[in-house]
Order: sequence, then structure tokens, then C-alpha cells
Amino acid sequence: MITALQCALRQWLSAAMAAGLVLGLAMAALLIPSTPAQAAPADEDRVKATYLIESEWVRVRLAAQRALDTYSPAVIREFLRYEQYLAAAMDIEEQVVLRLTADADSASLEARSQRLAAESALAQAGDPLHATAFAASARAAADAARTAAQKAAEAVGDAVAAEKAARTEERARLGAEWAFRTAEAKAASTAEDARLAAEAQARLDNPAPYPTDQQIIADRQRTYQYQATGGAHVRSSAESILLADDPLLVREFLVEGVFAAEELDNRISAYWLLETGGPETRVGADVAIDGTREMLRTLVTTDQFRFADRDREKSALVSGVQARISTSTGQAAQAESDAVAAEAAAADAAALAASGAATPPASLPEAVRNQAPAASRLGFAGGTVLNAGVVEAGALRQGAPAEPGEVAGMTDAAHAAPAAAGGVPASGTTDAGNPAVRAEAPQAAETGTSQGGGSVWMVLLVLGVIVLGGVSALVLHRRRSPA
Repeated sequence: MITALQCALRQWLSAAMAAGLVLGLAMAALLIPSTPAQAAPADEDRVKATYLIESEWVRVRLAAQRALDTYSPAVIREFLRYEQYLAAAMDIEEQVVLRLTADADSASLEARSQRLAAESALAQAGDPLHATAFAASARAAADAARTAAQKAAEAVGDAVAAEKAARTEERARLGAEWAFRTAEAKAASTAEDARLAAEAQARLDNPAPYPTDQQIIADRQRTYQYQATGGAHVRSSAESILLADDPLLVREFLVEGVFAAEELDNRISAYWLLETGGPETRVGADVAIDGTREMLRTLVTTDQFRFADRDREKSALVSGVQARISTSTGQAAQAESDAVAAEAAAADAAALAASGAATPPASLPEAVRNQAPAASRLGFAGGTVLNAGVVEAGALRQGAPAEPGEVAGMTDAAHAAPAAAGGVPASGTTDAGNPAVRAEAPQAAETGTSQGGGSVWMVLLVLGVIVLGGVSALVLHRRRSPA
């Protein structure tokens, strides 16, 4: 009988233990997943922000590190929702504007170079034999200068448009962030008002007991601390409570009054930030004003400095971008002036080629005008040595280049033509009507005479040496021969 009872008891205990184990496992299955589910959003946000430390954009990396350093889930969430896109947009804007302004500066330098080339061609177009070729070079340089000036103007226009688009996008993004955060703040404020009203009613329904002597001393010490460290309204309220010398008022001040006074101080600071801060600071202040006491406290203690840093970074970017655009605008204006000057030089070169004038116009700088005679004497045209000899004037006027094999023949024909025609050169092919050539003629004649005289004296000296050597050899031969 006892054995049967023992067996039944053992079976019942085993069944109870099994049921308890199953129930415990079921409860664990329900409770254990709930903890990671509650912690998952903050942990996931931190992991995402950590990944962004390796972003290709510099400002995104810096903003991610700043958010992680705060160890605040709210700040990290705000970074992921808003600040990372703001930082990326700032980096993109800076790179686009820098590229466009660099293109504008490069085109401006090209326009300047082409202007100098056109003026150089105009300076060398004073020679009637080469006027047409140099006029064509001046026209090509003027066209290139005009193209470069147009590129510079287009690049500056694109940079201005990119800067305006970035400002518009920035305002839209900030407006969307303000709307989102304001909705959250108002909902939290409504919930807080309900909570505070319920707590006040509970204190009325269930008054606190009269404090003991130790509680009175501790309450007054805390009140003195608030009087020493709080804001203006906190200090004023604490002083009034201490002067009243009522332990119940002191306890009520510590429970509710100090927080109401602190809220008033923070709200005044928030309104001041709303009036004096930058765009980010104003949005943050406006949201905090619509929000809870904790939002106001966070704004005054930490968030205002984050928002101020963001405003300074934005201001620095805008100032730098606008300064770069302003500089490139000036360069583009200079490129336009260079293009106009190059076109004027091309027109003057064309006029010289049409009139056959030999002297560059007086409107050119003296250093540029002096290039023409030197280029004619040395045979250089824009840095390229001309073929020796005189190219037929008609071919040059038509812009047709002479073949290398034809140069020698044309040179001989040009020298032989005056003699064959009775010493009268053909019109347009002689240097007699060229003042620059006439001015160089005496110097050239003197140079030729001096060169000719030097050659005669050299021949005579060689002959004298030969004769002297022969006479010396003959005398030696006769002395050695027997009588």
C-alpha cells in the first residue's frame, strides 16, 4: 500500500516538474525576444552610423563620428534621418562648384593666350609679303578666344545655378526636418501636459505628510543649491521659498516649482536663440519651444552648440562657394574683354592685309609693334622659321602655301625679274615700296660690303702664304745641292 502511494507521488511530482519546465520555457520564449526587440532600434542606429565613418564624403564621416561620440540615441537617430544627407549635399555642392569654376578659370587663361597670339600676328602682319597669312592667324586666334570666353561664361553660369539649386534644396530639407520634429515635439508636449496635470491632481487628492526635521533640513539645503546654481527665475523662486520659512512650500518647490522655474528660464533662452541664431539653431529652438521641458533643457545645455556648429559650417561653405564664383565671374569678364581685343586685332590684321601697309597700327603696344621688323629680318612667323627666299606675293595673298621644292625657283625668278624687265620690278612683289625694307637697306648694304672686303683679304692672305712657302723651299733646295 505504501509502495503504491510512493509511486503515485513520484509520478505526480514528475508531471508537475515537467509542466513547470514547459511553462518556464514558454515564458522564456515570450520574454527573451522582447529585450532585443526593445534595444534593437538604438543598436541598429549606432551600427549604421558606424558604417558611415567610412563614407567617401568628408563631412559625412565627421558628422557620423560626432554623433557617435555623444552616445545619445536621439542624436544618432537625427544624424541618420537628416544630418548625413545635409553633409553629403554640402560636399557635392563644393566639388561641383570647384570643378565648374576651375573650368571657367582655364577657359579665361585660354582666351588671354589667344588674345596675345592675335596681337602678335597683327604685329607681324605689317610685312606685305606675309600679311595675308598673319591675318588668317589673327582671325583663328580671335575665334579661339571667343570660344574660350563663351566656355568661361557658361561655366560660371552653371556654377551660379548649382549654388542656387543647393540653397533651394537645403531650405526644403530643413523645412521638412522642422515639420517632422515639430510634430514629434507637440505630441510629446501634449503627453507631458497630461502627465503633469495628473500628478498635480494626485498631490491634491493625497497630500504629503508633514516632513520630519531631517527632511526639512535636507530640503532647505537643496533649495540653497538651486539658489546658487540655477537660472534667474530658479534663483528668484528659491529665495522666495526660503524667506517664507514653510517646510511644505519648500517641499512643493522641490517637487514641482523648481522645474517650472527652470522651464521658464530655458524658454526665455530658446526665444533668444530663435531671434539671434542661424537657420539650424532657429529650427531647433522653435521645435524645443513647442516641445517638452526636457527638450528645452537639452536645447540650452547641448543642442544649441551642435546647431551653432552646423550653422557655422554652412556659412563657411556658402562664403567659400560664393567667393569662388565671384572670382571666376571676374575671370570670365576678363575673358570677354580678351575676346573683344583679339577680334579687334584680327580686324586690324585683315585691314593691313587688304591695304598692303607695312607698319603695324599705332594702337598696339610698342613692344608688340617692334616684333614686326625683327620677324621680317629673321624670317620668323609666330615662332616658325619661314622658308628662305621670297614667296610669290599673289600666292600669299590667296593664302596658298608654297611647296618646298618651288621656293628656290621662285627665289631665282624673283631676283631675275627686275633685270629682265629693264630694272623695273613687278607691282606688289618688290620691297621698294616697303618703308621698313628701305630703312633696313643701308645697313644691309654696309653689311654686304664689309663681308665682301673680308673675303678678298682672306684670299690674298692665303696666296701670300703659298708664295712664301714656295720661295723658302726653293732657297733650301739650292743650298743643299753641290756646286
